Amino acid sequence: MPEFSVHLLLVEDNPGDADLVREMLDSSSDVRFDLQHAERLSSGLALLAGGGYDVILLDLGLPDSSGLDTFYELHAAVPWIPVVVLTGSSDGQVGIQAVAAGAQDFLVKGSVNGATLARRIRYALERKRAERTIADIRERGREMTELVLSTGRERQLPGLVYDGMVSCSPQMLANLGVVRKVADTNVPVLIRGESGTGKELVARALHDSGRRSALPFIVVNCAAVPETLLEAELFGIRKGIATGVTERKGKFEAADGGTLFLDEIGDMSPALQAKLLRVLQDSLVEQVGSHSATKVDVRVVAATNQDLHRRIAEGVFRKGLYYRLNAVELVLPPLRGRTDDIREFTSYFIRKFNLEFERALAGADAEVIQHLLAHDWPGNIRELEHVIKRAVVVAEGSTIRLQDLPEEFRTGIPAARPGPAGPLRHARSSVETEIGGDVEKRLLLNYMEKANWNATEAAKLAGYSRVHIYRLMRKHGITRPERSE
Repeated sequence: MPEFSVHLLLVEDNPGDADLVREMLDSSSDVRFDLQHAERLSSGLALLAGGGYDVILLDLGLPDSSGLDTFYELHAAVPWIPVVVLTGSSDGQVGIQAVAAGAQDFLVKGSVNGATLARRIRYALERKRAERTIADIRERGREMTELVLSTGRERQLPGLVYDGMVSCSPQMLANLGVVRKVADTNVPVLIRGESGTGKELVARALHDSGRRSALPFIVVNCAAVPETLLEAELFGIRKGIATGVTERKGKFEAADGGTLFLDEIGDMSPALQAKLLRVLQDSLVEQVGSHSATKVDVRVVAATNQDLHRRIAEGVFRKGLYYRLNAVELVLPPLRGRTDDIREFTSYFIRKFNLEFERALAGADAEVIQHLLAHDWPGNIRELEHVIKRAVVVAEGSTIRLQDLPEEFRTGIPAARPGPAGPLRHARSSVETEIGGDVEKRLLLNYMEKANWNATEAAKLAGYSRVHIYRLMRKHGITRPERSE
């Protein structure tokens, strides 16, 4: 069975040579060629206008064009499609000039068999795809850099390296001012705030803006690691403590010289809190099962969405650890009520996901903005980001409309506040991801069918680029139906 199919346009004026090429390619075992034949350059260009071709096999001597001018004209019309020149001329200079001008390969008739021809066409296709990928990555990197640099530029603080959007909120600006001041010190920092307010972004800014920026930034989510494993995760484990156990360094040693970010510190057990406090006091780490300690130089930043004063009163959080972590405290404000920030974050995320999904949405309708402003945002900035990401993907117009938002925004049903991360929450997240992927796949199939499987036309209908249409087809395993004879 062929591994994949290639839609090939053969531009060849000699019917006998065309039949021979078809027979040669039909004998290929790993590629199925769906071959269309044109005898003139003009008819070849007409077929290409319909889209859907992966590669072109071109004879340079045609009734309405000859020599390298044939390649120049065709390549100028569809520069994104790889061209393999196949001609009866054995003039090596012509081949060199064709390749220099953009042809992927140059073959002489009679010098290759079916397997070689199929392999060279396949290589040409892979090289062209690699060129497009590299160019796409470079362009995307340039655009994303400009997006980050242009976001909140008037509010940037000298010396602050922050990978998020700089807020309008006076409280958030004050927090970032503190980050800039303490970034170059070793003092521990405690970041408090609801889930989704950007605690990890602020922790990373502390690291990236200081002298430790070139060294590791290690993240440990204390709520995500089972209590029985968290001690080994943090401090490491000694070889031979049990049968088959090998020595493994912990996150403190991995972060040596850099920063260790302990997220959800309020969920750590009291027993492990005592061991963490000793490490913070002495800068010595003792692996599980070891009787010797290792000196470490680590800046610790902790974060929580819990009320640690209440946890201390309940006897489940050590007061000594709180004071050790809380040399500097930053409290991140929730998103609800921050009207200007909601507007700016919405614009920022639309631009961000326009780039990621190759859309060109102009913004959000006024009705959408009103619903966003009225929402309670229990998931804060992270929730807003996911809402806009979904809207950018499903939007069919030139702007985000109310119909592009999740149901609770259209019906006025408030979103449930996030609770503890448990099996139900993870199951819900998994289902939402699966449903989102299914919707995207069905939309793509709908566009392709409307466009009669012409990727160029489907891209126009969807508001995507042709490259992104192919990317989505690969993602969802969608292949073009076989053409009926």
